[in-house]
Order: sequence, then C-alpha cells, then structure tokens
Amino acid sequence: AGPWRLASLPQFLRLGSQFTAGPNRPDPLNWPHQMTDPTLSAPLSPDELAAIASLYEAGQYLTAFEATKPHGEFTKWSGPEARVMAGRLAYHLGGFRTSRLLINLAWRQAPENPEVNYYYAYNVLQKRGPWGAWQFLSECGELNSPTDDTRSSWYALIGQVAGLMRDFETAEKWLRKALDVWPDSPW
Repeated sequence: AGPWRLASLPQFLRLGSQFTAGPNRPDPLNWPHQMTDPTLSAPLSPDELAAIASLYEAGQYLTAFEATKPHGEFTKWSGPEARVMAGRLAYHLGGFRTSRLLINLAWRQAPENPEVNYYYAYNVLQKRGPWGAWQFLSECGELNSPTDDTRSSWYALIGQVAGLMRDFETAEKWLRKALDVWPDSPW
C-alpha cells in the first residue's frame, strides 16, 4: 500500500483521457493541424525572405530576428522556405526545440523540397542517431537541388553520417563529391 501503489486500470484509463483531443487540445491523429491553422501568417514574399536570409548568412542573427518581427512569431509562419529560414534562425538564437518543430512542419508540408530534406535530415540525425539518419538519407537518394550549396551540403552530410558510422572510405568519397560540386564552399 502507501503512496507508491499503482492506479487500477479504470483509474489509469480515466487519467489517460486528459491526453485525448478536446476543444483546447489538437487531435493527436491529425498532427499537422498547425499547417491549416487559421492564425498562420501570410507567406513571406521572396524579397522579404531574401533580406532575412542575407542578414542570417552574414552572421547577424539578432538583426535578422528584428527584421522578422513584423511577420509575427516563427511558429505562425507558413510555407516551407519560410519555416526552414525561421528554424535556422531559431536554432542560432537558442530556440532548439522551436527549430526542430519548424523544420519538421516544413518537411511535412513539402517532403520533396531538397532544402527541407537537408535540414530535416539533421533533425533525424539528432533524434534517431547515425543509423536513423543513414536510413533517411538512403531513402531520399541524391537530391535534385538546383543550387550547388544545397547539393554540396547534402553530400557532406552523407559523408558526416558515414563517418559517424565508422565507414571512413564511404565518408571520404562523399566529402570529395561535396568539394567537387562546390569547391569554394566556406564550410
């Protein structure tokens, strides 16, 4: 007896009901509910996104964050490109969980987008480790990205994951391929 007694099955089932869908709780089976949320902001224009991205690329994360304020909270942004940018910026500002959420939402919205796949692969690496990331990377295959930056980064990520799995020959091959695609990469 005592306070460590396990709840009976009917008590446990009643406790479990607090985790089901309700008027103020989303339906867990309808996970991407945020993607159709009426409170989402309008998509950022390509020019607005490019202005924020240029500040981000220059390492001016706080200035980039200030530039995002007219567009609302990151979690209210819509569109895969905007969510990826918000996720990258949130990560560098210390919002690691927010970053993962935004990247996951972007991937659910546009799993065919090469840039989204690249950042989602990092989430998989963090969450499921090298083997889970290797499985995801293998499922995706080679990205058909129009930019050398994304393609080179994708190849480097494959090399990094192969290295984490101690397959140094494969890692070296993919890292060489990344350098061949974009030899002037700062990374």
